[in-house]
Amino acid sequence: MQNIFKKGDKDHDQILVRDISRGHPEALGQLYDQYAAIVYGLIYRIVRQPYLAEEVLKSVFLQIYHEIDDFEGRQVSLLTWILQKARNAALIIRSTQKNSDSLENQVVEKTVHERELSLDGGEIAVVEDGISENLSEIEITVWNYFYFQGLGLKEIQVQTGLREIEIKSIIRSAVQNFNRIRA
Repeated sequence: MQNIFKKGDKDHDQILVRDISRGHPEALGQLYDQYAAIVYGLIYRIVRQPYLAEEVLKSVFLQIYHEIDDFEGRQVSLLTWILQKARNAALIIRSTQKNSDSLENQVVEKTVHERELSLDGGEIAVVEDGISENLSEIEITVWNYFYFQGLGLKEIQVQTGLREIEIKSIIRSAVQNFNRIRA
């Protein structure tokens, strides 16, 4: 399996999808190498525990391997599709975490939260910095509630006092900034 496209290129992603679909394990390895750092960053941001983030990351890539044929014909990029799967899996884990938090888990979570972690290449930090540069503090707060905490519009309204139309506008702006930074 020889590849003449550079990583992150849409054509490169399509070749990876095709090769994974055909059962080539090295293609899944390439996909993992290409996107694992940014996917881990998103998952960690949601679950706040390195061990859980690693387990969810493994689970997401296993899910991708089994569901790669579902990607065909999608109107989103491969990375967006992967991040959607990762976010959903992490939110499920976080909701079960909240229901069964022991004192030990709370201490671990606080310790991890207080410690600075850096990703390979700092992909998440770059994206967050880029979004932060273009959004106000309230806009960043809304984005964090929506994307990383999985809150709905009504819940964000309660937390921020903003109107639904304002929240939608902020989310739309943050998504545009995210896409511009990632491009």
